[in-house]
Amino acid sequence: MARGPEANNSVFLRRLVSLLFGALLLSAGLTIAIYSFASNIVFSHLKSQEYTNRAALIAEQTADRYLGDLSVRVYDHYMKESPDLIGASILVYMYKGDSFERAYTPRSMNYEADFLAQAKAQIESRNYVLMDKRSVHFEARLGPKKELYLFVGYPILAEDVYSSNDQVIGAVYILGSMADISESYTSLRFALVLASSLAFLIVLLPLLYLSRRLIKPLVDTKNVALAMAKGDFSKRAQITSRDEIGDLATAVNDLADDLDKTLKNLTNERNRLKQILNGLNEGILALTKDLKLMHINPALILLFHLDESEDPEVLSRKVLALSKMESDLIQVLADGESKTLAIKHRGRHIQIQIDPLLDENNVPNACIALFRDTTEQDRLEQTRRDYVSNVSHELRTPLTAVRGLVEPLSDGIVKKEEDRMRYYGIILQETLRLSRLIDDMMALSRLQSGSVSVEPERISSQELLENISYKYESAMAEKDILFSIPSLAETNLPELYNNGDRIEQILVIYLDNAMKFTQPGKNIRVYLKPYKKDPDRMVFEVEDQGSGIDEEDIDRIFDRFYKVDKSRGRTDGTGLGLSIAKELSQQMGEEVWAESSPGQGSSFYLTVKIYKEGMEDEN
Repeated sequence: MARGPEANNSVFLRRLVSLLFGALLLSAGLTIAIYSFASNIVFSHLKSQEYTNRAALIAEQTADRYLGDLSVRVYDHYMKESPDLIGASILVYMYKGDSFERAYTPRSMNYEADFLAQAKAQIESRNYVLMDKRSVHFEARLGPKKELYLFVGYPILAEDVYSSNDQVIGAVYILGSMADISESYTSLRFALVLASSLAFLIVLLPLLYLSRRLIKPLVDTKNVALAMAKGDFSKRAQITSRDEIGDLATAVNDLADDLDKTLKNLTNERNRLKQILNGLNEGILALTKDLKLMHINPALILLFHLDESEDPEVLSRKVLALSKMESDLIQVLADGESKTLAIKHRGRHIQIQIDPLLDENNVPNACIALFRDTTEQDRLEQTRRDYVSNVSHELRTPLTAVRGLVEPLSDGIVKKEEDRMRYYGIILQETLRLSRLIDDMMALSRLQSGSVSVEPERISSQELLENISYKYESAMAEKDILFSIPSLAETNLPELYNNGDRIEQILVIYLDNAMKFTQPGKNIRVYLKPYKKDPDRMVFEVEDQGSGIDEEDIDRIFDRFYKVDKSRGRTDGTGLGLSIAKELSQQMGEEVWAESSPGQGSSFYLTVKIYKEGMEDEN
């Protein structure tokens, strides 16, 4: 089984192995200690049994010698060999009256007088047991070094000739040094220690293997938990057992799966929300209670003309500084109530809606501000009001004039036929003016609704200019205006691609305006020349030598009902012609604009795409 570095370096594994290693050592040590303690008792008991049996034989031999049934030579030989056979000292005491005297000691053993005196004192203190015809065994310390000895005594019995009963005539004592007895079992202790050590070494390797195998699921589970803490929910613990550790690994894997799914869902929801917020045309600024940035979308950065490459936190502080709404944010966070502000930035009207974000206790812990650019909305609203006002004014003027003329006629105040005819002429003019106004309004309305067809087609620019020339030559001549189209002299004019009727309609509007504001004897010219900004387009230019347009009015002349009375000096017309031209150009995908210098005339322009082979197929 492969083991990763995590399993080898596991602190828990080291602790577990150390604990098991210590348990084995402690077990071995306790086994040796208990064995040493118990072996002393067991070996002492065994020696006591051995000494007792040997003492019984010696007591029997001594009794036979005392009764004359055993020769002195045989008895001495037997007593001489006995200490070597049992590895202990033998003392024989006999009772002579009231005295207790040592009767025999093997010649091979030399005892100091002090040792024998101490031994006799110990024996005498327990004579009452022997006198009761029982054996005795005990331990006592003898000699100058106070060595521990095992004493085993056995009574010597002889039959009384008068009473035929056994009498205690002496005692046999065998003294064995406990140190010598312990040494006789040293090999057994060594064998035990060796066996314990070998068993420990044999168990150690399987113990390490099993410990690593046991700890691996825990290490995997720990790695999964650490990965989850760092946001990585892809790791899983390997389940190799069906015990509590396996259950733990299963539970952690299930937790990782659930958290992974939950976080993926939250991430998807967050990304969708972020995409939605970033896709809004309105600016969004979300701040914490400490006014730290939570989110800022690109629309807000663009609205305040900031550098999107800057740090978002810096951008949020710049927005707060430019909008001067920090105190309002603090108030919303304190009160928990929404607030609406209106500011101006670089000529733009910006409306700000600030709303608190509440926590589970309905306490504001953040806020969000919605920035809406209302410049166009305000302009359109103003345009709507101006449009209604202008329409009302334009309609009221001819109607007032007609009413002012009809009432005298109705009341019979006008008597002369000449005056009545003059009144009727004025009424007709005002009615025609009213009709033109209504026609222009309807045309503009149709353009804005998209109901007017502007299908592109292949156009001969030469024919288009010739038609314009034919239509306006006589009208210009009647007003003593010099009219020319220099482009007609060119023979290599390119063909154009757009709606010819709508192009001609725009040029007619330009020429009608030029005729209105050009004095007799002045020039009006129509050019067709390359468009410098786009090589695929030509540009029409209608140039007049009228009174010109002031700089502050040049950007508004294409608005509906806008009349430049001061600079152009006339109030004829409905004020919708240039608006219709602009709407037509937008429908065609082209551009219109004007250039003018007060007192030096004006030029109106219209771009048109140059025809190329295959354009019809593209549409």
